[in-house]
Amino acid sequence: MERKSNNNKIENLVVESLESTTGHGIPNLVRSKSWPIKIFWFICLSLSIGFCVYNLTISIVDYFSFIAVTKISFERLDAIEFPTVTFCNKNPFLVRIPNSQNNMEENLRNKSKEFFDSLLKLNSSESSFESFSRLSYNYSYITLQFQKYLSKVSFSIDDMLLSCRFNNFKCTKNDFKIMFVAGLGNCYKFNLATKTGIEKTTIPGQKNGLMLELFSGYLNETYDLIRSSGMQLFIHNSSTIPFAEFDAINLPTGYETDIWISKQRVSKLPSPYSDCIQNIFSLDSFDSYLYEKCVNLFDRYQQKTCLLLCYHEYVKQQCGCYSPDAFNITFIQACENTNSTAIGCESVLAVNVFYNDISLNVIKEFSAKTFEQLVAEIGGFLGLCMGISLLSVVEIFELIFKIILFKSNYKDNGDHNKVLSY
Repeated sequence: MERKSNNNKIENLVVESLESTTGHGIPNLVRSKSWPIKIFWFICLSLSIGFCVYNLTISIVDYFSFIAVTKISFERLDAIEFPTVTFCNKNPFLVRIPNSQNNMEENLRNKSKEFFDSLLKLNSSESSFESFSRLSYNYSYITLQFQKYLSKVSFSIDDMLLSCRFNNFKCTKNDFKIMFVAGLGNCYKFNLATKTGIEKTTIPGQKNGLMLELFSGYLNETYDLIRSSGMQLFIHNSSTIPFAEFDAINLPTGYETDIWISKQRVSKLPSPYSDCIQNIFSLDSFDSYLYEKCVNLFDRYQQKTCLLLCYHEYVKQQCGCYSPDAFNITFIQACENTNSTAIGCESVLAVNVFYNDISLNVIKEFSAKTFEQLVAEIGGFLGLCMGISLLSVVEIFELIFKIILFKSNYKDNGDHNKVLSY
């Protein structure tokens, strides 16, 4: 009887708390003496709780789906950083004047005669295109093996740069930095991050960009290993490495080419919102052999670099040779046009790189639902459907505290008739 009486007192304590709770519907359900009214409030309370649980489930699922939204904005700037511009001659060997005395052939033969003999030896089972593909691959390999020597017989900045203007001011060879590229020889970069900083431009238009006039060299049958004469141009950030396979802009001789550019800044969220990594310079950012190799080789991760390494690793594992992408293609017929043209048109080109507008397009990713938004939605639905706030949750802890306190007093004092009043 004492235990039953004690349980009844606890039950009364719970009922008293429910009758005074700030949550909507619950006090009406507990206080009502009429069963029809109780049933009515029970149905209303059940529907409200169901609607609340449904919406809370959607909010929680959306939060843990890590959905990102993209914001595109347009910013007008007073000045904008000019990109790094790199140009390479399609013909890596310098032949100054047709039929002139040039010792390049003799020097190169002395350095690599044995290698060239095996390289140029035709295989009777190969088509002409297969032989040329093999030659092209091994030619790039030679440039790596003899980089120090070939850089001396490649075009220098003095040979190629005829005129240069940037921001309507004259620029010189001292504004360029050399870079050696396999298959292309000496390349030259303009606007690297130096002590003076990155060059900027404040006015759009051709005259306020980079204007180059370049000499590509004279055509020579002895070293005709290229499909066409001209230059390859790369426009990129100073911190990135250009690749001919992806980024090259081909410039033909005899023409002036205008290239207008715009700048775009893309900011993506890292994992778990995407597969992006935050620190592209760290070896620990991603567990991958190709990723580590990319960072070790170039001091940073670039997706294009990684894809290129993956491709060559696969080809090397499969056949240990060059890529046979273009095999079995019929070799095109030789050009029969032998009309002579002015030597200047065959060897000189001009290019203008400039901004069409001094502005910046910003593409930035944001989390579709932050933790703060999730908490706000939980509070909103609980308040809308049941009138529950953060302080309403405190009432639950208050009830638990009262029950613990009652049991503690009951045990210590043995007062079975103590009135519950807290």
